[in-house]
Amino acid sequence: MAGRLTKIYWIILEMGNRSKLKNNKIRAKNTLSIVITPDQIAAAELSDSSDGPKLIKYAEYNRRVSVNLDELGEEKDAFIAFLKQNRFKFKNAAVGISSRNVLTTLVDVSKYADADRDVFTSAVQLDLEQRFEFDVKDAVFDCVPLAGNSNHILAAAVLNRDIQSVRELFAGTGISLVSLSVSLLAPRLHREPGVCVNLILYPHHTGFVVFEDSCLQTLKCLPSGSTRLGKTAPAVAELKRLLLTMQNTQGISCRIWGSESPAEEVVDSFKKVIPDTRFERISRPSQLEWITVSLGERILDGGCELDFVNTHFGTHKKKRSGWSGRIIAASLLVLAFAAVFFGGWYMDSRDAEAAEQQYADLSERLETAQSVIQRVSQARPWFSSRTYCLSSLKELTLCFPEYPHIWLSSLALDENFNQVISGSAVSENAVLDVVEAMNSSSGFSNIKILYLRKMNKNSDTVTFAVNFKYERDN
Repeated sequence: MAGRLTKIYWIILEMGNRSKLKNNKIRAKNTLSIVITPDQIAAAELSDSSDGPKLIKYAEYNRRVSVNLDELGEEKDAFIAFLKQNRFKFKNAAVGISSRNVLTTLVDVSKYADADRDVFTSAVQLDLEQRFEFDVKDAVFDCVPLAGNSNHILAAAVLNRDIQSVRELFAGTGISLVSLSVSLLAPRLHREPGVCVNLILYPHHTGFVVFEDSCLQTLKCLPSGSTRLGKTAPAVAELKRLLLTMQNTQGISCRIWGSESPAEEVVDSFKKVIPDTRFERISRPSQLEWITVSLGERILDGGCELDFVNTHFGTHKKKRSGWSGRIIAASLLVLAFAAVFFGGWYMDSRDAEAAEQQYADLSERLETAQSVIQRVSQARPWFSSRTYCLSSLKELTLCFPEYPHIWLSSLALDENFNQVISGSAVSENAVLDVVEAMNSSSGFSNIKILYLRKMNKNSDTVTFAVNFKYERDN
């Protein structure tokens, strides 16, 4: 197992050293922390002192119109005026964006255990391309390891057009973008061992962040409803789904953050899902300021878990300067003469032995790399073509609701496209709604519910299985 971890997690070990490398530029003593939300932009200047990060100034302003991140250029004139009015002078900017602009998913990396760096990166990016349904060249990716899980990583993606919009916001200001992370990760929301669930309540969405043993496990942006209870319904459903995948659900702590103290009925809605959980309601009247200052402190202290400017995916090697190349060449020449003078025959035998071993290692790695590349090459045209299987999956996906009230655990089919799906749902109505949608689709026939029953007496969660047939197009 240790050898396997070494092969899979070279990328994770590199991430541990990444903050030391990237922060040579960021940690120049001064950082301009900027947080962009759909309604506001906040900025804070922090300086690194012997006593830790020191806040110099903070300011925020309301955006004239709430626009998407890729339309941020419309805010440029107001943003420049805001910087001048508040006399912000620092030129290294760390930007935090909303989780609404970040896509996350779990990736199984165990199948790439024997691959080298290039093959591993290409295979993972192809996996993400299929999951997110856009070309891998159109986004920037980053990932973090999971606590106690050596087979999966949490991968995240931000579209290139969103990153470019942030860069264009700084055009002509002399400010350099040295870090781009998720604003929800700026505060240190994990302070103790075990599982810590964080729910950050906003007017139009809920941030859902989960840590286990101080390692990021889940990061999602969930839509909110119109009522106080409806506002947390998607988060309750997501929490139920998460608990089904966790090995140990004992000792969970849950913190609910908001500009106002969450209502008691909101907390009660989560207590029904995890009754033995320790709940903490935290009210911060100036929540945006808290997040903005925390982002600057995190950058000065080593950076956030995800960073889409300093990502390990697609890292480019720095070019060596001319003097550096000459010094290296001269050193190699001196070493070569010394080796010949003090024992050429001995060194030749050692070199031959090392070359033989290297050739044997390369042969084994080459076979593994060629096998992975062949599987990836075969998968790409299959995924791009519109096969009957993909058409069936597409029709089935459209029958499921937008919010995660129901999820599948298995799908089986034969050569005649007779299929059986099974899974879990938060209620019987969620299953019946999907079956009704399947009956309304022209692609499915012979739809039968094989079973529909509660998982236990004290829960509304149900398990189900449905049998149906997909009619092929002629």
